[in-house]
Order: sequence, then C-alpha cells, then structure tokens
Amino acid sequence: MSDERATYLESGAGVEPMGKDRLDRVRGLLARAEMWAEPPHEVAENVLADIAASTAGPAPVGLTGIVRWAIGGIATAAAIALVLAFGLTGSSGTVLAMDGTELAAAASGEALVRVADSGWVIRLEVEGLPATGPDEYYEGWLWSDDGEGVSVGTFRHSDGDEPVTLWSGVDPAAYPSLWVTLETEDGDPAASERVVMRGRAPID
Repeated sequence: MSDERATYLESGAGVEPMGKDRLDRVRGLLARAEMWAEPPHEVAENVLADIAASTAGPAPVGLTGIVRWAIGGIATAAAIALVLAFGLTGSSGTVLAMDGTELAAAASGEALVRVADSGWVIRLEVEGLPATGPDEYYEGWLWSDDGEGVSVGTFRHSDGDEPVTLWSGVDPAAYPSLWVTLETEDGDPAASERVVMRGRAPID
C-alpha cells in the first residue's frame, strides 16, 4: 500500500458519514430537558477526568492530526452526553420494555422507572398506541405478582403526543409489572379488562 493511501485511510476520510435518521435521533435526545439534568458529582468528575487524560497532548498538526482531534472532540461530546443521561437514569433507574396486547398490537415503547424524593417517577414513551376517544383515557398500573394493582396516573393520548410522566407511591420492586388500560369515564375506579400494553421489570 502506498504511503499516500495509508495516510488517507489513517485520517478517517473514508469513514461513511452519519445518516440523517441517526442525526435526527441524536438531535431529539439532546433536545430533551432531562438530558441536561445535573449528574451525580462524583460520576461527572471521574468521566471528565478520563476524557481529559485521553485527549491531552500537543495541538494537531496537518490533516491527520486535525481529523484525529475532531474525532476526539466528538467522542468527548458523546461522553458528556452519557454523563448527563446518567443524571436521569442513575443506579436506581430501571427500563421496562412495553409491548402492545391484542387490543393494541402496533403499540410498543419503554418505561423508565427511577426513584425520587416523593416516590417513583415513571417516564412512559410509546409508539403506535391508538388515540383515545372523547370519553376515554388511559391509566397506568403497577401490578404485583399477587394480583394487586395500584394506579400510577391517567392520561389521554393522540398521535405525536409527548412522553407521559406517571408517579407511584409504592415501591415498584413489589409491583414489578406495568400495565396500561383503556378506561371509560364511568366513575368506576377499578382497572378495566381492556389492557392495551404490558411491561415487566427484570427480576434478579
């Protein structure tokens, strides 16, 4: 291989650029307010110290040096975004995969459960969930293996809705299943039999 070709490949000039879909996903993540939540202090310090150690060195010289410096900058930004995201998930965060039932077969998504001062926050993001009717709403439930359910909030839904934030006053460890039911405004507080989505926390 010629020296010129080797230099070209080493510079990273042949790397395929990130596609539009991936760029849009990155933009969407960075636009979320929780991405900019303050991370735990010791985690931020450790990661940023590692970044500083790995990127320290003389100023780049020539094309190869500039490309390496740019790639290092991108890696640094990604690492910082990871630290910021850690402020949302933390060690107490649990992600539940949510699947639609036969009543909402096209629905899918995930729920992030994390502890807060006043209980547990459940951030629900779903796609393909049918829009609610004028006298209908969805209700989230934490369900125990003994068949006991606790409501964690209600919401309406339409195409393009933002993620839903639900709240629990009971420990999700004792209620590891998350259900979403379709309810009618009939004054009955009990869960309906119209379960449209289910998810379950991993059990050790």
